Amino acid sequence: MFASSDLHTLNIESPRSQYFLNPLFSDIILICDGQYFPAHRPIICLQSRYFARTIDQSLSYPEMNRTRPILLRHTPPYLLIRVLEFLYKGDYTVSSATILSAIDSGLLHENTAVTRTPNANIANAVDRDRLAIRYAACFHARVYAQAEYLVIESLHALAADRFSTALW
Repeated sequence: MFASSDLHTLNIESPRSQYFLNPLFSDIILICDGQYFPAHRPIICLQSRYFARTIDQSLSYPEMNRTRPILLRHTPPYLLIRVLEFLYKGDYTVSSATILSAIDSGLLHENTAVTRTPNANIANAVDRDRLAIRYAACFHARVYAQAEYLVIESLHALAADRFSTALW
């Protein structure tokens, strides 16, 4: 049998993964930075107390069959995609391109007291890959914070593991 801490590392393709960012049967629309992401209440509410509480509070009987919008003001789209990927697939992926995109858009160097502001204008591909590796821990820390905000314990644990791995 698996220990509960090992469950977040299992990458089992489940039927729910086919609904990741798929509007088919979607009953929730998550909105952040003007982008719309379809979601499914049985999938996201069972894993996130934030979504369960938010949707439960907005639920009224006459609107049971309507798609419900949820505005996430403080969540960048690149993080929401990772959260949804985890909720639907049990894991989240991070590529150098994702990290570099977050750096280029100013999302990974807000706290210059902790990290030196990266030079996002590096033209050399090797140097840009090194920059992405250096900021991988920052990326996982952002996922960790988002998991904390959305109250998703299993994502919280996974992001913490990846954060510590990225540091070493």
